[in-house]
Amino acid sequence: MKAKRILSITLIGLLSAAVLATSSFAARGYGAKMSGAAMTDEQLQERRDLHLERMAAVLDLTEDQKTQIEALRNQKWENTVAQQEKMAELREELREMGLDGSYDESRARALANELAAIKADMMVENIRLRSEIHSLLTPEQQELTEKLRPLKQNCKGQGCMNKGRCVDRMMN
Repeated sequence: MKAKRILSITLIGLLSAAVLATSSFAARGYGAKMSGAAMTDEQLQERRDLHLERMAAVLDLTEDQKTQIEALRNQKWENTVAQQEKMAELREELREMGLDGSYDESRARALANELAAIKADMMVENIRLRSEIHSLLTPEQQELTEKLRPLKQNCKGQGCMNKGRCVDRMMN
């Protein structure tokens, strides 16, 4: 009987440790990879640079256009980092709320609404950025983006892991 109790306690302890370990990996930081490990700032910058290079190649951007787009994206990125940090704080506070057995619905709703407002702001910011980038393009480049949009969406819809192949198809 004592052995069963020890075994039960040990299993519960192991299960608790596994849950904690899993939740720490599941709490993905900004720009997290599929594996759950947050990307480094260098990896994020490399990804952003590669995206701009591909955009420049497909649309035949001028150096001036690339510089202006990069400036817009950097400004948006600074805002995004601050917003994501705030979202992480709110999510953590929401997670901690029920742990002590107390429940404050009005506080939970306020935090959830604040989180939703930040997400909405980020969506609006993404649309604004796309619009500003679009306005920097020539009419020919704008027309090309419209023609390529279905192909790009198709590539995303298929879970395309080979972005280079998709870019090659766009350029042909």
